[in-house]
Amino acid sequence: DQFNVVTDGSPEMIRATVHELFEKVGRDGGYICSLSDHFFETPPEKLQMYAEAARECVY
Repeated sequence: DQFNVVTDGSPEMIRATVHELFEKVGRDGGYICSLSDHFFETPPEKLQMYAEAARECVY
């Protein structure tokens, strides 16, 4: 559940979840790693952590 991970998760949990999703769903390419618009109250630092973890995932 992206919302709870990004909102309440530690930096390690956010990174691990992004990488896990990339490995499971992005194995053959085409996975779009994106957040929805439900993160109004989320600290910007958490969103930055998510973006940094996503940039680490490459095919």
